Amino acid sequence: MPEIDTDGHRGTLAAFSKQGKTLRQMVESRLGRSTRTMQFVGTSASVAERMGEAIDAIGGDGFLIHAFPLTRRYVARDHRRARAGIAEARPRAQDL
Repeated sequence: MPEIDTDGHRGTLAAFSKQGKTLRQMVESRLGRSTRTMQFVGTSASVAERMGEAIDAIGGDGFLIHAFPLTRRYVARDHRRARAGIAEARPRAQDL
């Protein structure tokens, strides 16, 4: 990771720098996400097939599925848009 100068969050930055993580790994660990998480994207048939393959390969009794984390900012923005009659399919990155 390149040298970063900041006026805030110096302790967090120092802790991450000591871990030797990439910028992507740092962001994912802060968000509680991992690239090792299974992501099923596609048609309903292709997703069902991949989910079946995953269960066959690793076992288990089901899946825990979740979408974007709901933050206050996202909920408030979504509420404002709903009241205004504006629909958006997915949250924007800056709203998360």
